[in-house]
Amino acid sequence: MNRLLFLIYLLLTNLSAFSQGTISISQKGSDLEIGNSSSILRFNLEMGTFDVLNNKGDKLISNAFFQAEAWQSKDKGAKRTWSQKNIKDELGKGKLLMIRSEIADGFGIDWSVSMYEGESFYVFKMEVTNNTSEPKHLRMFYPLISHDIYNGRDLQSNYRVLDGNGGGESYTCYQLGYDRKF
Repeated sequence: MNRLLFLIYLLLTNLSAFSQGTISISQKGSDLEIGNSSSILRFNLEMGTFDVLNNKGDKLISNAFFQAEAWQSKDKGAKRTWSQKNIKDELGKGKLLMIRSEIADGFGIDWSVSMYEGESFYVFKMEVTNNTSEPKHLRMFYPLISHDIYNGRDLQSNYRVLDGNGGGESYTCYQLGYDRKF
């Protein structure tokens, strides 16, 4: 069994840092939601996509999905299942929503999102499980892809790009349009 692990930390800067309240995970039809009074991440099990909304209902991230090489969470025919658990780690106490997108017999993408009490960020984790006899070569590995992020918002000020190269190197945050490290 080959497992590839990737952790990405996404800080949603437009979310309130105060009074986030209790974290809940619920299902309404094909929609799964994890969130608190600050924000909600809504994953559609039927489509394999997700949105992040602030407490006013504004979509900060729309139609996002995850991808490993040519396999995407939104692939037609993928079998999507989910589970949840309470977590406590170095980031705090919270909840973890896990989604498995099985693309073919024995091959799938395990994606999870964590949210912590009193915080306004999400942590994404993604693994690829290959129990087939055929090796898979991964050159692309994205826990979050969206072409509609912060639509209509000014991304030039108070916005940072996280560049970690995915290989264990130290992370560097750059301001768009500048070569300055933060």
